[in-house]
Amino acid sequence: MDLRSELGLLENDIAMVMSSRTVKHKGHQLVIEALAILREKHQNLHIFFIGDKEGTWYQELNTIVAQLEVIPYVHFLGYKDNVEEIIAAMDIYVQPSYIEALSMSLLEACSVGLCCVAANVGGMPEVVENGTNGLLFDLGDSNDLAKKIAYLIENPEIRAEFASKAIEIHQNKFLDEVMASKTKKVYENAMLEFGGGI
Repeated sequence: MDLRSELGLLENDIAMVMSSRTVKHKGHQLVIEALAILREKHQNLHIFFIGDKEGTWYQELNTIVAQLEVIPYVHFLGYKDNVEEIIAAMDIYVQPSYIEALSMSLLEACSVGLCCVAANVGGMPEVVENGTNGLLFDLGDSNDLAKKIAYLIENPEIRAEFASKAIEIHQNKFLDEVMASKTKKVYENAMLEFGGGI
């Protein structure tokens, strides 16, 4: 049995995933609201949350899930040892944070070739190049998030293209050695600019 089957997914299901701490500013409720908006048309849509299952925000999220009547389609997995494997088994990665610098989870999703939908805030546009390896949505807007998710569901060829580009962009911009090389270049340029030599 493959991982998707173990998670209860059927062959034609569309699975979104988000990996983060379960705190309010990460924006979990936006994904839940977007899923509820899309449920009538896309009844095979699921969201898997990887992260802690404790605290008042986790309880509030469960209340929201019940109120929006999407309990069978929202899955809280808790902390997992095989995060990368789970992400790789999904169709869409979502990062709806209200505040985010350079998201390691978003980078991980790109590294395994997953198209991404992320809030247009902080460092996320550096990772998600809108219309190239994923889509950006308006901060805090679950309706816009729903539109972006629907576009990816309804255009699997675009989703596949974004996934391929995600790997390419990750390799070119964010591999450790690439980032180390760029940091070194910035340092060398700064030394030259301020007359320190190298």
